[in-house]
Amino acid sequence: MIHSLEDALFILDREGEVTLANAAAESLLPRLRQARGPGCSQCGNQLRRAGCHQRSGSYLECLADFDRLLEPCEVVLADRDFELRCSPLKDGQGDESERVFLLRDVTQKKQQLARQAHQERLSVIGEAAAVIVHELNNPLSAISMFSQMLLDELDAGSQGRGYAEVLVRNIRSCRQTLQALLELSTASSAEPGLFHVGDLASGVVELLRPMAAKDRTTLRWESELEGGLVYAAELPLRQALVNLVMNALQAAASRPGGEVVVRVLERGTEAVIQVRNNGAGIPPELRQRIFEPFFT
Repeated sequence: MIHSLEDALFILDREGEVTLANAAAESLLPRLRQARGPGCSQCGNQLRRAGCHQRSGSYLECLADFDRLLEPCEVVLADRDFELRCSPLKDGQGDESERVFLLRDVTQKKQQLARQAHQERLSVIGEAAAVIVHELNNPLSAISMFSQMLLDELDAGSQGRGYAEVLVRNIRSCRQTLQALLELSTASSAEPGLFHVGDLASGVVELLRPMAAKDRTTLRWESELEGGLVYAAELPLRQALVNLVMNALQAAASRPGGEVVVRVLERGTEAVIQVRNNGAGIPPELRQRIFEPFFT
């Protein structure tokens, strides 16, 4: 029966010998013999106080020390997370002669919990974004209206009209940013449709060209597509590309001769959008967070 278990089950005696192991445990025992260090230090308060993580022994040697009380814990083996549970086996005199260990792979469970937490954060961000957009749109609408009235009253070619045009243009940019923020909070509900991915990419490049010019960064796009008609949700893709190109521009602006290239490629039946820049790379410690909303 134990050999049919998906969980790894094995028994250790006081000498640290494995007296029984099912098929799942057989594949994990070599890793337990080789693995050393911090993972074992997570095994219960008693084990932590005993300083097992400071010993030179392997996980398996650590588990075989019957002087330590093992509490339910988690260990990491080959980038997989396992829940470890231990139960004593007693001999005829009532002394603990062996220990039964059960290792359950909880990697998917932890990933699912992380995804749920991520979705909850997205929901909170969406609600906050809607409130922020509403509160900012009201005064911005008044500013926009009076700026347009001012623009209409000034003579064409005058310095004051030029200033007013800059004001109106930047107000429009602010409203577009607020709208993008609101759309980001509801992007999951975007309906898919047909559109030209090349047009989308070129539109994003043109949108951000003023930002590139301000930082003296070269921004260009290349296309190798003959058709480029795709069926997808255009809005979230456009938002993702805008964010990606903006990040690339910010990175490229950190050095002289900064350049960002947006390329649209065709690979079989797929259209691929590449964004490359010659700026500083993303630090390794930040790479796991790059897909979090508003993280930069």
